[in-house]
Amino acid sequence: MMKRNRIIVMILGLVGVVACLALGWVLFSASAEKKVAYDKRNHSFTAVKRIYDADVFPDEENIARTKANRVDLQGWLLNASNQLHKGDFPQESLTPTAFKQILQASVRKLSRQPGMNKGKVVAPKFNFGFEQYLGESDSLPESKNVTRLTVQLRIIETICKELYDAKIDTLVSIQREVFENAEDDNRNSRKKKKSTRNKRNRSVKNKNNTSAPALGSTTDYFKKQRFEFVYTASAVAFAQALNNLASTDLFIVVTESSFTKTGDQLLKLATGSSKDDDDEKKDPALMSPAERMITNPNLNPPVRVKLIVDVYSFKGV
Repeated sequence: MMKRNRIIVMILGLVGVVACLALGWVLFSASAEKKVAYDKRNHSFTAVKRIYDADVFPDEENIARTKANRVDLQGWLLNASNQLHKGDFPQESLTPTAFKQILQASVRKLSRQPGMNKGKVVAPKFNFGFEQYLGESDSLPESKNVTRLTVQLRIIETICKELYDAKIDTLVSIQREVFENAEDDNRNSRKKKKSTRNKRNRSVKNKNNTSAPALGSTTDYFKKQRFEFVYTASAVAFAQALNNLASTDLFIVVTESSFTKTGDQLLKLATGSSKDDDDEKKDPALMSPAERMITNPNLNPPVRVKLIVDVYSFKGV
């Protein structure tokens, strides 16, 4: 009996050894295959890297291809530049008096647009963002500011035209980027920063006997001005206004767009906006289908829209 048990134990031990050897062989084979795959990948990567890092041999075919690519790139840059410059207004050399006359004429023309504010789109004496030079103020701009003020006027004219074409109800307010008052402060601040930077650069230059090349700022290639428009319009007109602005030649980026309802149609219906011939509240059961309709967009109250846009001009392209 003990002999038979000993034989069984030996057999089981032998089977265990064989199983361990088989498992070890499987693991060894998998490890070997993995190493072969890694070596093959590394070899391929080294070959590709060697090709990319190598200098292009300057044969005639490569030279011709490089020249053709340069021509294509120049054509692409020219087309992109032309597209970007479509929104740039030409520089108008005006005197302060001439600008004031153009501003007054433009405001009169823009104020004649029909709307829901006593028959007009704007309230009386609306100054379209130029309160500093219109209304109770009879001051003239400084000569150095006229060119930029003229560009701002042309931008406001363009955006107002698109809003008018979208059939907005009223134009509540316009705010332009008022740069005149802050210009001197900014100039003084830049002078102080430049003085400090020059001192620091001289110190570094004296220490290292070399000076680092200056890097160009993004403002060397483009400029932007911010405008804010507040108006009331139907939901359809609000969407149409955004579409119109997106289709102009001006490079306009909408940075903020928000709207609020100016009324509640359901509340208006519930409080009896419909009256009968005796000026009494009409029973909803006696209202016509058109009076009971609450899903008609034409019956919805207008929304008050706040639109903030950045208008870019590209001068360094």
